[in-house]
Amino acid sequence: MSSTALQSRTGPLTGYRVDRAVALLLAGASMANGACMLVDPMTWYGVVPGVTDTGPANTHFIRDIGIAFCAAAVALAWGALRPVLATALYATAMVFLGLHGGLHFIEYLHHGVPMHSLASDLAGVALPALLSLILTLRAAIHDKETRP
Repeated sequence: MSSTALQSRTGPLTGYRVDRAVALLLAGASMANGACMLVDPMTWYGVVPGVTDTGPANTHFIRDIGIAFCAAAVALAWGALRPVLATALYATAMVFLGLHGGLHFIEYLHHGVPMHSLASDLAGVALPALLSLILTLRAAIHDKETRP
């Protein structure tokens, strides 16, 4: 990436600065969730609204998903800190977060929307999926605009 292109992504109040802040916040939330799933899966299972409705707890499976959240968090943070890699890294995070959100959406269509956990699903599942998609698209558009 040329120095002019990098400056356009890192100057004050640019879209990149906003994207970077969003990516770092999303990375922090994903890492916190994933760490809780890894360290204390039974507490995570009992605290997150709607999770107990999905069946009995499986600590191995909860930890597996925790690892996916941590991996997405690393990709988001790394992309925020390395503008030249942002598109690929945001897309990496989007694969898990987007498919996770898509699975919830399909289950809503099949089983109905669980009203008692709707707010947590919107904040914890749909919003991260949407934000990761937006970050990826914005980074890809910027890359296309700045390539010679």
